[in-house]
Amino acid sequence: MKNLNQLYNSLKLNVLSRKDIETYKVTSDSVEKKSIEQKALAHPFEQDALEGWNDSNASLAAMKSA
Repeated sequence: MKNLNQLYNSLKLNVLSRKDIETYKVTSDSVEKKSIEQKALAHPFEQDALEGWNDSNASLAAMKSA
């Protein structure tokens, strides 16, 4: 069980949050954007998610709450 908890904790550290996506879409701070991009690079799914929301004209209100 301890190993599963460690694995879970290590994986969740690099997952994009709703706040990350919201921030990325509205901020003009290049350092903050770069930090979020680096987080997304850890997983192909995260890259697709960030790219999709960034490229779309969808409002953030369209994103379902977790």
